[in-house]
Amino acid sequence: MGLMDFFFNLKSNLTLLLGGVFYDYDLPLFFYFGLLFVLSTTISLILMSYLGLYGVFFINLVTVFFFWVSTVIYIDEFFLKNNFFKINVGKWFTIMLNTDIYFELLIDSVSYSFMLLTVTIATFVYIYIFSYFRYDANVERLTIFINLFVISMVLLVTSGNFFVMFLGWELIGLTSFFLINF
Repeated sequence: MGLMDFFFNLKSNLTLLLGGVFYDYDLPLFFYFGLLFVLSTTISLILMSYLGLYGVFFINLVTVFFFWVSTVIYIDEFFLKNNFFKINVGKWFTIMLNTDIYFELLIDSVSYSFMLLTVTIATFVYIYIFSYFRYDANVERLTIFINLFVISMVLLVTSGNFFVMFLGWELIGLTSFFLINF
């Protein structure tokens, strides 16, 4: 599956599960802003020397803030209506002959609350980083490590199967190693 197939089939891969009945549903807004957060992290990593401290900080703070606002919008969807989203991004790999492993995200009230907690703390951590570490020579690198940690944490708490959970767990371990050595 190519990158273009991923984006063209993204809308059709989401199903909203209500009482055992499958409904086709648009992707939730926080999924789009989560992808924007991943994209801003990638852009910050590639263009770190050109953006500088203020550019990296501004791009990442704006995207994590929009990610936070888009998650707050869905509070009633998860806690009052008790709905959950199952997002099947696509086939990841095949084990044995006929066992396919899919890259799935399952967002229910528990994973949503941990995702909201993670993004809320990340928003305040960005403000703290800018106020406390702004004179450090490698603060852009710290910001990108924090981004990667937040992405890994959100991937861990919203994983839809064991393999995605294991990927999120390993990425948290890797980014924690880099944050400790900063």
